[in-house]
Amino acid sequence: MKTQRVLLSMSGLGLALCLGACALQSVPPPRLFDLGPMPALSGAGAANPWRVHVHASDDFDTSAMRYRLMYTDPNAVLAYRDSRWSAPPAQLLRSRLDAALAANGGGELQVELLAFEQEFASPDRAVVRLRARASWEQGGVAHGADFDLRVDAAPDAAGFAAAAGPACDRLAAQLAQQLGSDGAKP
Repeated sequence: MKTQRVLLSMSGLGLALCLGACALQSVPPPRLFDLGPMPALSGAGAANPWRVHVHASDDFDTSAMRYRLMYTDPNAVLAYRDSRWSAPPAQLLRSRLDAALAANGGGELQVELLAFEQEFASPDRAVVRLRARASWEQGGVAHGADFDLRVDAAPDAAGFAAAAGPACDRLAAQLAQQLGSDGAKP
């Protein structure tokens, strides 16, 4: 009887030690990504630069790196478990646009982020999709434009991050072109 109690106590102690060891194993923190280094900008900033406001729905007001498996279930929105943006995409995009549009005159620029995710056409083919709607006023006239950009990306979180910066830079270039052409119209 005493031997059984000792064995039972030993097995309980072994279980407690095993559970304690499992609790001590820490989960590594998520890997953080941003849009990479800013591209080199030419020219001095304008005396009255654009004040850029980027808004996003609650779906994009998070640091989750979202993706869709277009080849199996395009309606399901998934997120990388071990990878995160260093800030919500709207904040990252605003920083990029602030820098890129500093030399393009001035005013209020409103940008609504409609999509910022990685889309997989197959397990080994992906693109970054960035959709946005911009509105601004120049010369007392309201203007607006919709943008839908896709940039090829490696099929993982690091590939998403590597392609997201160029996607945002393309959006900035297209916006700068719109702002420049609208400002030149009589």
